[in-house]
Amino acid sequence: MFITYGQDHPNILFIIGDDMGVDMLEGYEVGSNLPGTPNIDQLRSSGLTFRNVWGAPVCSPTRAAILTGKYGINNGVNNVPGILTTNQKSIFKEITERTDGIYKSCVVGKWHLSRRNDPDHPLDHGADEFMGFIGGGVEDYYQWEKIEDGIVSNSVDYATSYFTDYAIDWINSQSDPWLMWLAHAAPHTPYHVPPDGTFTQPMTNSNKQQYRAMIESLDFEIGRLIDGIPDDVLNNTIIIFLGDNGTPNNMLQTYPERRGKGSLYQGGIHVPMIISGHGVTRVNENEFALVNVTDLYATISQIVDPASNSEINDALSFKHLLSTSVGVNREYNYMGIGSNEENGEEERHTVRNERYKLIRNGQDEELYDLEIDPFEENDLILAGLTSDQQKIKERLDSVLNEILNIDTEDTMTSGEGKVDHYPVVHTGVEDFYSIDDILLESPSSDQVFYWQDAGRVTNTPSYSDNGDGTVTDHVTGLMWEQDMGDKITFAEALIKADTSTLGGYEDWRVPSIKELYSLILFTGQVRGESAILSFIDTDYFIQPLGDVAAGEREIDAQTWSNTHYNGLTYGKDTTIFGVNFIDGRIKGYPKYQPRNGSPNSFYFRLVRGNEYYGKNLLYDNGDETITDSTTMLMWQKADDGIGRDWLSSIEYCENLTLGGYEDWHLPHAKELHSIVDYDRSPTATSSPAIDSLFNTTEIDDPGGNPGHYPNFWTSTTHLDGSNPFSGAVYIAFGQALGRVNDVLLDVHGAGAQRSDPKTGDPNDYPQYRGPQGDAQIVFNHCRCVRDISSNTTSFNEDLDFNIKIYPNPSSLFINIEISQDVTEDIQLSIFDLNGYKVMQRSFRDQSDQIDVTHLPEGMYLISVKIKGKTPQSFKFIKGN
Repeated sequence: MFITYGQDHPNILFIIGDDMGVDMLEGYEVGSNLPGTPNIDQLRSSGLTFRNVWGAPVCSPTRAAILTGKYGINNGVNNVPGILTTNQKSIFKEITERTDGIYKSCVVGKWHLSRRNDPDHPLDHGADEFMGFIGGGVEDYYQWEKIEDGIVSNSVDYATSYFTDYAIDWINSQSDPWLMWLAHAAPHTPYHVPPDGTFTQPMTNSNKQQYRAMIESLDFEIGRLIDGIPDDVLNNTIIIFLGDNGTPNNMLQTYPERRGKGSLYQGGIHVPMIISGHGVTRVNENEFALVNVTDLYATISQIVDPASNSEINDALSFKHLLSTSVGVNREYNYMGIGSNEENGEEERHTVRNERYKLIRNGQDEELYDLEIDPFEENDLILAGLTSDQQKIKERLDSVLNEILNIDTEDTMTSGEGKVDHYPVVHTGVEDFYSIDDILLESPSSDQVFYWQDAGRVTNTPSYSDNGDGTVTDHVTGLMWEQDMGDKITFAEALIKADTSTLGGYEDWRVPSIKELYSLILFTGQVRGESAILSFIDTDYFIQPLGDVAAGEREIDAQTWSNTHYNGLTYGKDTTIFGVNFIDGRIKGYPKYQPRNGSPNSFYFRLVRGNEYYGKNLLYDNGDETITDSTTMLMWQKADDGIGRDWLSSIEYCENLTLGGYEDWHLPHAKELHSIVDYDRSPTATSSPAIDSLFNTTEIDDPGGNPGHYPNFWTSTTHLDGSNPFSGAVYIAFGQALGRVNDVLLDVHGAGAQRSDPKTGDPNDYPQYRGPQGDAQIVFNHCRCVRDISSNTTSFNEDLDFNIKIYPNPSSLFINIEISQDVTEDIQLSIFDLNGYKVMQRSFRDQSDQIDVTHLPEGMYLISVKIKGKTPQSFKFIKGN
């Protein structure tokens, strides 16, 4: 019986070829003597070929990485043999939880993740059925030990064909959505002659000819499997084909000798992956983004549940790549293999960026430029590194140390890796506002109007003009290009960043939207399309206006980021977020001109330094609050589902008691923006643009359509219009709606920042505002915040020792006091915002005084460690 399920729950057919690298398939431009694989080629021509996938150099770690979404160093299977313990959450269990158990799963073929005497191990990991073999291979493809329903027996059916028969029968018996994990033994040893009619290779006694024939036979069975699935089921099925590791060394071609399976060279870990079928709209295309086999975990999770996180464990979903080349991809890829006492091999690790690859073998390291040396024949370290290559190597070393959780003298680490630094810069507002005016006298702290931006001033903007065309932000640690020059396209901006040597630096980049938004100041003012005061500090930054003589408006001076919208604006436009420092807003701008498809041009302000800025590290505290340890802010986990005007929202937060705390506030614009998750959107993940740890109320849009997400108020007044004090900033966590040609559309993108009237009946205002017809809601939602950093104590009052650090800020000395007697040395380290240690000392007394006069002005992180106690960290500002 066959039924068609809703397309929200596509079937997943996952096929693994064993010991088959990229040098054995068409489409990878590596091998020359290739077996015939017409069925795999058909998947390639009807789907997407991934050209930069890394798997483990041997089979078990790859399988464990896919099953858990974790690197081998984190799931316990980092070499062969390996046992994947059942306390590791498998993709089968992930799918079951995500879909309330509607998916059925079956493992067919090779398992190789448990002892041979544990035939139910796949079932223990959540699979519904298992038929295959537990070990690393079959002894004979024509006579092999089979496990089915937990019963061990001998089979005389050709293994590759039998696995295919079983898969076809199982698939055709399903009435629910399913996941078929089909892990073939082929073309793993023993080499042999497959059944007649399944291969075309001229046959000799050569192992290489037999190996190629086994690949052709595998391809034949893949074709038979796909032909055996009814069309209605196949149309709702996504097919993933993957090689588990590189080609064995005795079969390897093109790559240097002994650099295939088992090695961390490209011949050992560069594996083929092709995805075709349901939801894959990029047909006969190549994708060169960096992908790790762990990423299949997060990708499959999002396929079955679009609301799933894009990042799970070590995995980063690439689901978006199935339909678009735009989105967030890996900046670095990692792979490793554990030590092998039998042959004396130490554990080995490798990491790469788009171009360069670092291999670490014990104390030895190698560096390769894969762009010009794809077969890794010229170790740049042996040749002598240029200054640029040395910087690249240091960066790759730092990334690898972070992944391996190695504490070095250069970087600050904790038990979970490198500490991120994301200080939220204040909005710059020093005035107090009512709902429609500026307050001439400052309110007292017991008045509701006090608790807006001017009532909570932390991380005051602080810049230095370096005199070389660059500006340093002392709060964020970022260095900025002072003069943006002319408008350019996004592609031109990337080239500019790669080639710029401004100020003598060569590591410039196009900023993320969070980096760019750190510069906005809400002391700016605009009136419609006319500029009054820029929303950026023009004492330090050159900010042009739109070219009115060329037909532009003054506000047509938008600055783009590198953050692409994970969705489409106007239902069709690929979109990049930018900040308008003339009208004080964030919106998404079409990457290409809608009328003619040519690239759009905007301003770009390059940035360097503090590559961790804008990245959150969130913890659910279990008391309806969430802590972001990078911004030192604690958040209300769930909004209360009620829309309010601006003043009522400020009042609500001031009166909130939650998690035992009473010092909650309505966040200012930059605080609230810090928790926007631009990997998520209603279109891509069926969720608001915020981490899934948060709960967000679903509402109807202004047209009465359900399934929308609210705008959220901030405490920030937005000076715009004839009465500049009557509007306040909100951030759209759902679609930023506007009415165009009488149709409600997502015109700005989830994560846009706009403004609404502070109060009043929405009917008192034009329902839609501006050229994009912004919907004016007035009664927006709110998510309250509290600052958990302190000028004198640790942010976590439950820790087993308390510290006072004062004065803060300071330009001369800081005092350190420990509340308890200590018998161990106290280790104190001070780090700048790039993670570099600038001072270290130890003491045993309960108090100490530290001279900081030599430190440059700016923000630092102080780490205090006492043996056997939880480390504590503090923000510290060095004044002038």
